[in-house]
Parts: sequence; structure tokens; C-alpha cells
Amino acid sequence: MRIHIYRSIFTSDNIDNTEEKMKRSKGFTLIELLVVIAIIAILSSLILPVLSRAREQARRAVCMSNLRQIGIATFLYADDYDGRVPTGGNPTWTIEVPTIWRKVSASEPGYVGLGILCMGWRDTGKGKYLPDPMFLLCPDIVPRYFYWVGKYYHKGWIYTWFEYPTVASNNKVYINYANNLLPYSDAAMFSKTKARVDLCAKEGLMWVADAWGYYAWNYGNPPGSSSEGYSHLGRDMLPMGFNALFFDGSVRWINDPGHKLLYKYHYNSYGTESFWRDLRQDTI
Repeated sequence: MRIHIYRSIFTSDNIDNTEEKMKRSKGFTLIELLVVIAIIAILSSLILPVLSRAREQARRAVCMSNLRQIGIATFLYADDYDGRVPTGGNPTWTIEVPTIWRKVSASEPGYVGLGILCMGWRDTGKGKYLPDPMFLLCPDIVPRYFYWVGKYYHKGWIYTWFEYPTVASNNKVYINYANNLLPYSDAAMFSKTKARVDLCAKEGLMWVADAWGYYAWNYGNPPGSSSEGYSHLGRDMLPMGFNALFFDGSVRWINDPGHKLLYKYHYNSYGTESFWRDLRQDTI
């Protein structure tokens, strides 16, 4: 009897039935597929915003590190130049700013603004005060609607043209950090600070910040309506705030989720407007 049962289990009919069941059980039903897709969609909706915030926090941290390096470089420059604020050859050039290098004609100065901190980079591979010009570019740069923002604001362009000695129509380098020009361009502020780093710090002045409205042809337009580039965007594609370096070397994130500051000042790239005059350490 036992031998008979043992053999009957492995008859050809039973084997065929087992194979048929296995074939039928391999696929998913439509309902099962829909359930899986729904679960994946729910998980994605939960995870992706978290990853996006984490990515922005990481970029914001790198941006703050860049500004700290600029602060250190500023102090080193000031030690060599009687405490003066770095100016570059033409710090008030304001057609397509912020700019760190411009050599499109024989009369152009070369270094502009913060670019002077990186002098000597092309010859030695290291700037005199700031090791690399990439410290002058926020990693969270986001072009809006303008082709030229995507063309100029990246490592390839900066490394190709910064300190390039030959006069050429493309020989200009832009960045997306704006710096305060008031200490040496405004008579009243110069009277107070003598364009000295320590006296600017005493006034609580901001030195460098994430630029608003860089490479926008019409700076009078409301935020978002012209060809602007911004960093640290929220869901509405406008900046949620900005990082700022003060003359005392401190770096802070200035929160602006409702865009009150952005709509009040519109831009800060010229360096001479009320943004730099109003926003000080004790007012923000």
C-alpha cells in the first residue's frame, strides 16, 4: 500500500497538473498591479519632498561654506592693503553684474569686484587669497527663463575665461554672489567706513550675499517676471531666503519664505541700492 501511494504521487498526470498551476501563478492580476502602483505612488509622494529638502539643505551648507571662505580671503586681502575692502579694477561696473573678470577691450580692467581675491589662479592653480574662483559661485544656481544664465554660470565657462589675458568678446566671467559696493561707492558710507573692513563690521554691514536678479536685463520688474536667475528656490520657483556674509566674518541664512524682502528690494546685484543699506546684522 505504501509503495502504491508513493508511486501515485509522481504519476504523469500529477506532474502535469503541478506545472499548470505554477504557470498560472506566475503573473499578477490587474488588481494586484494597481495596488502595487498605488503603494509606489504614495511612497514617492512621501520620500521625494524629503529628498528635495535634504538636497537643498546640502547645497545651502556648501553655499555657506563658500561665503566663509570668501570672508577669510577678505581678511587676508585687508591685511595686505591697509585694512581695505577688496575692490577689483572696476567694482561699480553694473551692466551685467555680478562680474569677477572682464577683458573685452584693451581698456577693461580685468579683475572686477571679488575676482581680485583669486588673482594668480591661472598661472599657479591657486588664487592668492581665495584658492579657486568656483568659491564665488553658489552651487544652488537655477536659471529661470534665460538662455544666457545657463551659458555663463558654470565651471566650464569660469575655468576657460577667468584671467584669460587676450581681449575677446566672450572674455567675461559672471557669478551669482552679489557684494556690497557702498563702502567705496557711496560718499556718506565711505565717510563712515573709509572702505575699511573693521569699520564696515562696526556698522554691521553685509558684505556678500546670494544674488537676486543676476543677469536680468530689466531689474525694475517684479520678481519672477523677467529673465532672472535665483538660488535656494521654493515650490513657487522663488528664493526662500538667502545666505549672507557680514564684514565681521559671520555667515547667516536669512529666511524669507513669504518673499517680503524679495518683493521689497527686487534685486541686490548692483550693490549700491537700499538692500545693502537697510539690511544689517541688527535689523534682520
